[in-house]
Amino acid sequence: MGFEVLLEHVGVLGRFQILQLLCFFIIILIAYPHILLENFTAAVPEHRCWVRILDNGTLSDNGTGLLSQEDLLRISIPLDSNLRPEKCRRFVHPQWQLLHLNSTFWNLSEAKTEPCVDGWVYDKSYFHSTIVTEWDLVCEYQSSKSIVQVVFMIGSLLGGLIFGHLSDSTGQMLLGGLAFFFRSWTTLQLILSIPLLVCCVLSRYGQYVWPLTLMKGEIEA
Repeated sequence: MGFEVLLEHVGVLGRFQILQLLCFFIIILIAYPHILLENFTAAVPEHRCWVRILDNGTLSDNGTGLLSQEDLLRISIPLDSNLRPEKCRRFVHPQWQLLHLNSTFWNLSEAKTEPCVDGWVYDKSYFHSTIVTEWDLVCEYQSSKSIVQVVFMIGSLLGGLIFGHLSDSTGQMLLGGLAFFFRSWTTLQLILSIPLLVCCVLSRYGQYVWPLTLMKGEIEA
């Protein structure tokens, strides 16, 4: 009985094929999320410059100790065009006069600002930690964040194009390394042949023994 006829008798889609598909599914399920992983590991939370009177944890530094967090933020961080706290700049000196002025009409050019020379403060409501907060990949360093995804995609491209060829080369190098450690030809032959023998036996078992076992079970049933 030919193998094709045997498959038609026991069924083309059997337990062996289902287990193969299940193994492939598990591998892909683990590997594929890495493509989209940066959406979470490199998420950019809300952030602003670190300022001493607001973020050092002592109330005495604000003079009276009676100012709220909103007031301290107002005198420490300038507003952007949308009247929201700037993410990349802070006042060089606290602007106390803003406590008595409408910030909408305050001319920001009258107050000197500077970059976030002491680092940033991040909103941890959604993400406790990302690579952005770990290495401060914001403001002038935000372009560095895209390097992670670029490197991953380049690696995937190279893997599809050339690593098949390199595996044939990586095999030749492996052979050279084994030949260096195992100088006897019989030992070297066994080292290289036994794994192939094991794979061959398992492969033949999956293609012939398993279908025969299934067919035997159906006949007995």
